[in-house]
Amino acid sequence: MVKISLRWLLFSLLIYCGIRLLQKACNPDAPLFLASIHSLFGFASLISAAIVVAPEMASWIATPFIRVIDNIYFPQTSDPPPVNYTLAHFYREQFRYHLALQEYNKIISFHPFELKAYTEGIQTAFEANDQKSARKFFRRGHRKFSRSPNRILLKKIFDDCSHQKLI
Repeated sequence: MVKISLRWLLFSLLIYCGIRLLQKACNPDAPLFLASIHSLFGFASLISAAIVVAPEMASWIATPFIRVIDNIYFPQTSDPPPVNYTLAHFYREQFRYHLALQEYNKIISFHPFELKAYTEGIQTAFEANDQKSARKFFRRGHRKFSRSPNRILLKKIFDDCSHQKLI
């Protein structure tokens, strides 16, 4: 951060000096030799100023062009992949609960309003004795379905699973 602010301070100083030297070079009363030296150092100062801030300016200038090129070669599709519980169910049947929970998280990331992913995630977490993950699934679902009747169903499933583990 200090280097960047010092660069911009140096840039400002070089621009100021370059403009002042070029103004002196344009003075009609100045001798030709002195005017040529002022113009030489004035242009050198302006070029140095451009070089000093080149790293920051290059990334700032190139960003819009990079976005255009990325959109041409890697277009963003607005359609999420279809919901697929096959892998999550397979992991759950194989008692690989950690991987099943990861699959439910993937489903939720692409389809945040898929109630089945939250409920099965909660059930899988309780089967794995992972109370923390079950609460995480419940909280995420509770936030997503804040104005929906699905919120009540999610709460009921969470309570049923937690009571089964207590018995």
